[in-house]
Amino acid sequence: MKLDSLAMALKRARKDAGLTQEELAEALKARGKIGHIRTIMNWEQGISAPSMGMLIYLTEFYDCDLDYLTGRIDCKTHDLQFIHDVTGLSEEAIKKLIAWKNDAIDSSLDTSHWADYLSKMIENDLSDRYLERLQLGIISRIDEVSYLKNTSSRTVSDGTLTRFSEATDATILRLSRVSSDLAEEIIDEEVTRICKNKEERNG
Repeated sequence: MKLDSLAMALKRARKDAGLTQEELAEALKARGKIGHIRTIMNWEQGISAPSMGMLIYLTEFYDCDLDYLTGRIDCKTHDLQFIHDVTGLSEEAIKKLIAWKNDAIDSSLDTSHWADYLSKMIENDLSDRYLERLQLGIISRIDEVSYLKNTSSRTVSDGTLTRFSEATDATILRLSRVSSDLAEEIIDEEVTRICKNKEERNG
């Protein structure tokens, strides 16, 4: 394993954990794992490398797999990496889905059904239309920004700007309508399902 690759992975792990070199050094010193901040600096500069025992300890400290610490995978665990590779979802999005399922976020509502709602949104044909409108909205806004940037030193046509703005606004309005229709379908479907389950339980 190249030291520079390991150094980059160790630096990434520390930053992903929201720690400075000083904070990490203090945490490891308090646990009797290192003696000085210079050790962290040497790791991240590729001057030296942690022992295998230290790497194993760091997997527990960061709650990650060893391959993440050594730069072989980009997500913290192989499970997260597999889901990311198959779906394209970011690691943070995957973690949020898991938190929803486990009702582990700060909400006054029971979030354990949110992943189910998201599944229904994805399964619904309207979700394709929603994402199409979303992409068109992004394209319209990019066209508008690009036009402004390219004409910054020249006179900008009010008529052209109006057309860009109207195109973007129309796309956003259609996006809102599709979103509303999608939400209404899912709400109706869930209400029907919940009422049916109650009737079956009451017998």
